[in-house]
Amino acid sequence: MIFMTNRHETDLVNEDTLKKKRGRPKCFDEQQVLEKAMLLFWEHGYEATSISDLTHALEITAPSLYSAFGDKAGLFYKSIDYYLAHEACPIETIFLEAKTAKIAFELYLYDNVKRLVQPNKPAGCML
Repeated sequence: MIFMTNRHETDLVNEDTLKKKRGRPKCFDEQQVLEKAMLLFWEHGYEATSISDLTHALEITAPSLYSAFGDKAGLFYKSIDYYLAHEACPIETIFLEAKTAKIAFELYLYDNVKRLVQPNKPAGCML
């Protein structure tokens, strides 16, 4: 906690409060940015995707990217989390809900094939 001298008790400020108030508020939808970043990394890979590529595709400035995600690696890790939550095969759910192991494997393979050949997504698996 950080205490402000010569102030009232109600002026108590913690570090989280200070971080939230710095800079301008976000002018972009984080979910949309993560989806676009995911697709860019998925199609070109981490090394071949530059900050310039990201800022152009995501329609945000470099300072906004750094402020929201820390750096390129931070955005990459968040885009992997987004991928796992929205694109990856829900293997745990399939195996928990299937009546037999054979059915689970069939459903898992079918779901993977279906996900890997989507026309609006890059080919293959992001990971």
